[in-house]
Amino acid sequence: GNLTAPAAAGTDVIRGISITSTTTSQNINISYNTIYINAAGTGNFGSSGLFHTTSTTATTANLTLRNNIIYNSSTPSGTGVTAAYRRSSTNNSNYNAASNRNLFWGGTPSPTQLIFSNGTNLYDDLSAYQTYIVTQDQNSVTEDVTWESTSCSSPDFLKNDDAVVSPIEGGAANISGITDDY
Repeated sequence: GNLTAPAAAGTDVIRGISITSTTTSQNINISYNTIYINAAGTGNFGSSGLFHTTSTTATTANLTLRNNIIYNSSTPSGTGVTAAYRRSSTNNSNYNAASNRNLFWGGTPSPTQLIFSNGTNLYDDLSAYQTYIVTQDQNSVTEDVTWESTSCSSPDFLKNDDAVVSPIEGGAANISGITDDY
């Protein structure tokens, strides 16, 4: 269930989903996923719920990110940061305009617990990130999810607690062509 690396050191050691493709004319659709990371490491330790390599060409590894819960409450150390969503540079050309309705959590907001990072722009506040990104993620949300269980052996693994009002309950939008969500 949970990714950990207690003896690891590096500014981006753990990634829930790592997209490093630089293939031209490629569309990458990431939809209906729950990523949960709660790790710590040594030295300069950082982590990303989702990492995407940028491109100045919109059709190169073009990412559409919809209806995901990206929850990274890892503890950064040294020069590392915890980020829900991290990109390799400031160029957003290959982040598809249809990307939306995601939950981003990078831990209790601080300069090292971020919703978004691209190495230059570091956002621990959702509205600041939405202003920066302009088109994408305008209906995305942030919250410290109350989970029923974070134990992978539990039948309630990574289900949000129904007793707690949450913007993720009913916050997704239907995606044409996807009929089953496992």
